[in-house]
Amino acid sequence: EEEARAGANVTPPACRLPESKVWLNTYAERDEPAVHLHIGPHKTGTTALQAFIYDTLHANETLFLEDNIRVPKYEELPGTFAKEGVGLNLAHCCIIGYKGEGGGQMNCPMCSRMRDEFPLFMIDAWQKGQDVLIAAEDFDRKEIDFDRLEYFLRPYSRIKVYA
Repeated sequence: EEEARAGANVTPPACRLPESKVWLNTYAERDEPAVHLHIGPHKTGTTALQAFIYDTLHANETLFLEDNIRVPKYEELPGTFAKEGVGLNLAHCCIIGYKGEGGGQMNCPMCSRMRDEFPLFMIDAWQKGQDVLIAAEDFDRKEIDFDRLEYFLRPYSRIKVYA
């Protein structure tokens, strides 16, 4: 019985977050890049902001880069949601016990590819000294696992939150 209880709290291997073994640039505090995280609740215009960001990105891929800002595309933040909903992939992978319409836990299958791809995007942006812009609803949910969110936003420590 004791072994069964101990195993009940073990995270399945597919859901574990890998450790990074990359040498990272260091920055003076004033030069350190930041993550700009728009966490607008539903019905506050977040979808319109996302549409504007991604329509602009698709029309001119370098426009945000001119201001040293990276916006993750679907290939870099993959999951269930595409187009302007890409940021929802991150939000939903940070929801504790999120259940999909199929009734099963979505965090493992939905987030497995993102868990591999998104950290590469974040490290690449960090190494280039770029800020990262992510906008999505659902970051306002009480079920957000902030330790998991912090993991996905590594190596950034300056997180600017906008609502």
